[in-house]
This record gives sequence, structure tokens and C-alpha cells, in this order.
Amino acid sequence: MTDSKSGAAPRRGLGAYLAEAIARLSAPGLALPAVLMLLVLTFSNIVILQNLPADGEQPGPGAIAGAAARILGLLILSVPLLRILAGSPRSPFRPDGAFFLSALGTILSLAIGTALILVIGDSQEAAGIALRTLATTLLLSPLAPWLVGLAAAVPLGWDPRRFMREVRLWLPHLLFWSMLLVFPAAILHALIDIALVKGEIDSFWPVALFDGLLSFVMLILSYALHAIAYRRVARG
Repeated sequence: MTDSKSGAAPRRGLGAYLAEAIARLSAPGLALPAVLMLLVLTFSNIVILQNLPADGEQPGPGAIAGAAARILGLLILSVPLLRILAGSPRSPFRPDGAFFLSALGTILSLAIGTALILVIGDSQEAAGIALRTLATTLLLSPLAPWLVGLAAAVPLGWDPRRFMREVRLWLPHLLFWSMLLVFPAAILHALIDIALVKGEIDSFWPVALFDGLLSFVMLILSYALHAIAYRRVARG
């Protein structure tokens, strides 16, 4: 990997890892893809929630359009976000080989989440949501430097062996902060969506807008934590 070089060894404490991730959130150029991702996550979720089919019915055009917009937004905007957070020399929005390779990585992540639903179940109770979220975190965290490298690394980061090393510098830290910060946000996000679908919340729009913001914060923080794992492998 030719990017994210640093002459000084990274500090290894838990606090230093989080501080490094938070610092990356002010990286130049991050605002545009971040705002676009916020809009995509918020309004696609609202469209999906307002067009969910009744039990036994097929999804209508509104639900399909909302889901398609959400997936396309993740596939397209994840690349510039990860490149900027990782400090990649690749142009953030350039549709190069790494762009499409990263899209495959995003699809892999979504597929893992879907497989876990099939294995663990689609329980709408807090315990079931927590179990699925925990399993997803434990499965994806060791892959974090590679998933970032798919979008950011030079040359192409298709080989995971380039990134699955120096684990002491990033994996314990990534797991700790993911469980402390991203894990509860993911559970809250899921519970809000379920409550909105069931009509248990009267103020739909304020809560739905808050839920969109929560979804974005959860995603961008997760990306920042993953990017630091990549940067530590690159410097290591």
C-alpha cells in the first residue's frame, strides 16, 4: 500500500484510536459525500417506511424505489467516503477499478447481513436485534482493513492477505469502540424503524428525520473506525 504513510509509529491506546478516527471526520473533501449520504439514508428510509406492503403482499413501486436508492447510494457514496477517511491517493469520485471492486465489497457486507438474518432469524425484539448486530460486528471487524483497502489501496487491494496483519494495532480497538458506540446506535435505529412501521410513534416526521441522522452517524463513525484500521496496517 502506498497511501496513509507516517514516519511516526501510531499510538496504541484505545483513546488514541478513537481520537484518530474522530480527527479523520474533519478531512478535506469529506463534507460533500457525507451530506449526500445523509440525504440518501434519510429519505430512502422514509420512502421505504411509508410504502411497506401489508403482510402477504408484494412490495410496491415506492418500496422498491426506496430500497434501490438506498443500495445505490451505499454502493456509490461509500467509495469517496472511505477514500477520504483513509487518506487514499485515489480521486474520491473516480470510477476506477477500485471503485467497482469496493462495490463488490459493499455487496459482500450486505450479503453477510442477509445471511445472518436467515441463520439467526428476523426477530423484532431487542434481544434478537442485538444478537444479529453482535454477529455482524464480529464477522466484519476482522475484514475492516481489507474492505477499506478495496476502495482506497494502490495498487488494487483485491488480495486480503495484504491487509490481514498487524492485528494488535487495530482489531482490539476497533471491536471495543464498535461495541461501545456503533452497536447501541444500530439497535436503537432498528427499534425506531420497527416502532414507526407499527404506528407506535405519533410524530412520524420528526422521529424519521432523527432516525435518518442516527443512521448516518452510525455509518460514518463505523467507516472512520474501519479507516483507522486500514491506516494502521498501511503504516505498520
